[in-house]
Amino acid sequence: MLRKNGYTNPYDKNKICYNGQYYSQYFIDYTASLFGHSLESNLGATAPIISYTHINIGHNNHGKAIGNIDSIIASFVNKMAHNHKTLTLLLADHGHKTTSYSSTVDGRFELFSPCLFMILPYKVAQMLGKERLDALVTNQKRLLTTFDLHRALITLNDPGKSVLFDV
Repeated sequence: MLRKNGYTNPYDKNKICYNGQYYSQYFIDYTASLFGHSLESNLGATAPIISYTHINIGHNNHGKAIGNIDSIIASFVNKMAHNHKTLTLLLADHGHKTTSYSSTVDGRFELFSPCLFMILPYKVAQMLGKERLDALVTNQKRLLTTFDLHRALITLNDPGKSVLFDV
């Protein structure tokens, strides 16, 4: 797709489209579709599914491209919020590192404090139980690392572990 449009990487331009869609929309749509199909086929009831999608449209020097997928992300969040058996995590890696914006107060905050957003449907909350939900509430404004997130996800597969994130 990049070669067809004369680009060497996805960061040079504001918009890289294929068949009328931004290229990152394909990844997001695939993820939503994967979870929808797995639940319809009862695969979601028999096998845990973890999906990782890395969208790096925001890695450019002008900071404009990321706005192109706002409505795509909003639609994905809405779809996943209605998927009552799926815990969805949205995690940003960092803000712009190579622009003058990165040296501003807001830019530094964005660079060193990326967001972690969870969609926790009611049925998933019931499956997690009160102790894990209390830990999530306690820890929602604390700093954590991807190692903390890893440990939390591991506890979902170990009935002997009772919390998401250390308290």
